Amino acid sequence: SNPVRYETLGDILMRRKRWEDAERYLMAAVKLELVYPELYAQLGKSLFAQKKLDKAARFIAKALAAEPDNTSFLNSMGICMKEAGKLEEAIGYYNQALKFRPQDVKILFNKALCLLQTGELERTRKTLLQILKVEPTYEKARLKLAEVERLERDNVVSSKPRSAKQT
Repeated sequence: SNPVRYETLGDILMRRKRWEDAERYLMAAVKLELVYPELYAQLGKSLFAQKKLDKAARFIAKALAAEPDNTSFLNSMGICMKEAGKLEEAIGYYNQALKFRPQDVKILFNKALCLLQTGELERTRKTLLQILKVEPTYEKARLKLAEVERLERDNVVSSKPRSAKQT
């Protein structure tokens, strides 16, 4: 009944992607009152991997309550919200994280994916260009930018008035 041992085993199981087993040990550590933000975040990630999004969000929120400026926790909550279909909330968490790490390309990319899902092509493009300015070799951003530019072209083509056919 050593909470540190449970937490250590949970961490090992997380690295092996044994999410349910990790959850069991991490929960045991929490029940034995080994409580600190990183443990809550780990438990949240384990729950997220099992698609238990509401429960994951609750534990990540506990981690954030203790460390509201932790960009890793903010990013994790953004990812959780995105997967739950709460895109505006996800973007809000990414924006909070970006206040502390404005050039973090992973957070910027996650934000760009949400913006794209909301259909905000202009903001998506600007965010992707911001990533490429910081890290020109970021291939995922380059590929997503090409996709956005295709969508923008298609929107321009489909929004042009069609000439009426003579009958």
